[in-house]
Amino acid sequence: MGSSFKTANITIERRLADAARGDDRACYELGMVYSTGTSGVVLDLIEAHKWFNLAAVSGNIAAQ
Repeated sequence: MGSSFKTANITIERRLADAARGDDRACYELGMVYSTGTSGVVLDLIEAHKWFNLAAVSGNIAAQ
């Protein structure tokens, strides 16, 4: 179980770094992870909403 949390943390860290560089796809993927609780991430609809909004503002069609 610890391994899946480590994997989730690495995934989140990579996506956060990409999102910080303005990657709309990374923002969308973070929204998906938080909205579904996948990859060992705890379901958090508020966090998901934030990332979907950032993706949409950045031009991601799927998030709009």
